[in-house]
Amino acid sequence: MTAGSVGIGNPANPIKAGYAEGPREETSLLAFASILLVHRRLIAACTLAGTLVFGAIAATTADLYVSNASFIVKGTRAPVQIPGGAAALGVTLSAYMEFSQSVAFYADLSRAMNILRIVAAKDYVTENSAGKKVPLPEAMGIRTKNRNEAIEEAADQLSRDVSYAIGNRTGVVKLAVRGRDPVLAQQIDANILAELDKWSKQQGHEQAILERKFMEQLVADARVKLAQAEQAEKSFLELNRLGATSPELRIQYEQLTRDVQMRQEIYTSLAQTLEQARIEEVRSPTVINVIENADLPVEPQRREALRVTFTGLAVGLLVGMVLAVLRQRVAEKQLTQIDQV
Repeated sequence: MTAGSVGIGNPANPIKAGYAEGPREETSLLAFASILLVHRRLIAACTLAGTLVFGAIAATTADLYVSNASFIVKGTRAPVQIPGGAAALGVTLSAYMEFSQSVAFYADLSRAMNILRIVAAKDYVTENSAGKKVPLPEAMGIRTKNRNEAIEEAADQLSRDVSYAIGNRTGVVKLAVRGRDPVLAQQIDANILAELDKWSKQQGHEQAILERKFMEQLVADARVKLAQAEQAEKSFLELNRLGATSPELRIQYEQLTRDVQMRQEIYTSLAQTLEQARIEEVRSPTVINVIENADLPVEPQRREALRVTFTGLAVGLLVGMVLAVLRQRVAEKQLTQIDQV
């Protein structure tokens, strides 16, 4: 081999891909393959490291079962609408009348601690309990003797075991609960759905009560102002029986009449809205509509673990190839500097 030749297996004489003279414009497939061959040990090490890291992560979940359920959030009940005439009273009801939560809100609520604590406080049947219900902390192997602390620890563990995904087009929320006991995972999944539905109904009922009380206050105020307007009209007629032909008195009378009519319309509209609020109060709106009930997982996530392992292999291979190319470029740059000297 001559002094000007390039050795494929010798890193001291790196391969120069592209044109021999001038700046590099492209890298040929053969040169790229040669770079990979020269740095094959680096690529193999990165591939092995990626496979081992991802494989170790996958091994921790390979024996876990996943129970899946799905639901949608229906449009919440229509808030009680204040009639347009109430604007004359300067009424703003946004703080009282809004009860509309997004799909993402209920999805996040499924992992909220106030929901998970209630779920963790329930008793469950496991595969090994022979049909006997046991507290969730006991079923999860938590040895804390204090019940409240055990429930808190179980709820914290559930926050890591519960996950969800929201469909971009359909808005369907897919709820997943993983655990080492398939029967236990299914019951936890079902209880989370039940608590979400219970919470939404309770909040809707409380909102309806606030609306009804606020409407009662508005109706009472409108009734008082209507009575005041009617009394002003009555007093005017009693004091001005003989002045009906006076233009000024007629204008004042028409103003009082219009005020009475406006107050009457506002009172009538608010009274109707109050009846609507009373009807909404006794209703039990269903916000959570379950599409798929919590299923009983048949087998653990071994296929998923295998997929994660192969993903680690691909990531490691890609990282190794990138490092090999960068290392080659550095070696070429150093060689160019030496040649220039």
